[in-house]
Amino acid sequence: METKETEYAVVTFKPNGGKETEDKQQEIPMGIATALEANTFTHATYEFDNWNEEPDASGAEYADKQVVTLDKDLTLYAHWVEEIPLDNSYGGDTGKKLKSGKSYTITDDLEITGRLMIEGRKPVTIIIPEGKTLTLSKGLNVTDKQNLVIEGEGTLIANATVNSGDAAIGGNSDAGAGIITINGGTVIATGSE
Repeated sequence: METKETEYAVVTFKPNGGKETEDKQQEIPMGIATALEANTFTHATYEFDNWNEEPDASGAEYADKQVVTLDKDLTLYAHWVEEIPLDNSYGGDTGKKLKSGKSYTITDDLEITGRLMIEGRKPVTIIIPEGKTLTLSKGLNVTDKQNLVIEGEGTLIANATVNSGDAAIGGNSDAGAGIITINGGTVIATGSE
């Protein structure tokens, strides 16, 4: 009986503007589903978002630690997003919407009195650090095909808009809910009457 030698594809991870200057590599057995290694690159002013086949993020996207099955070598570039401070200028009928593909961080306890809305289809991240609270008096609108990620060890308090049909976190009476991922922290959502 012949033993077939395992062939490997090499994944090259490029920092793409990160603080590190050296690429990293991972060998993955061809044809076998394997998780990509976790990102260890950092950037001076941006947060890691995902991996991309193109340096300008115009290619196929790969999540951190995504499971892949390869039949050839692959080069992935770190994609970085700006961290934007979240403040009272967001929310409500006239407030700014959270922009698609961006990451927002609260630096102090914050209450937004209008309904917080997302613009576009790329994932939006809200980072709530430990010991901080984000209160959304009229909730957070994440409708069909939108994607929200909540990260950090802080607290999110979201209230539904009374008698409006709007959920505390999610869709509204006109559209269903999108994808909401919660990675840590505490979430308190209250319904409408």
